[in-house]
Amino acid sequence: MLAQTPTGRISGRVVDPSGAPVPNAAVEARHLDTGLTRATRSDALGDYSFPALPLGPWRLAATAPGFRPAPESVRLELGRHLRVDVPLTLEVDVVEV
Repeated sequence: MLAQTPTGRISGRVVDPSGAPVPNAAVEARHLDTGLTRATRSDALGDYSFPALPLGPWRLAATAPGFRPAPESVRLELGRHLRVDVPLTLEVDVVEV
């Protein structure tokens, strides 16, 4: 008999500062205890999904041109499906005069 590995799922939407979805953003999930990383891209509606992730603490970050990531930290527990919207902030260049 095969043992099942306990997992959970994280999904959500990548959003800009106004709450609008950001399509085609690169989304990365990094397990804070093991360093395991998973990567995906947001779809046309800004949605992303990481199924079957090991349990524990995760840091989510998304990147897209013109935006700066604002990482989100979450703890995934057995059998949970977490919805985590990942915000991006506008990348503003400081001009010195």
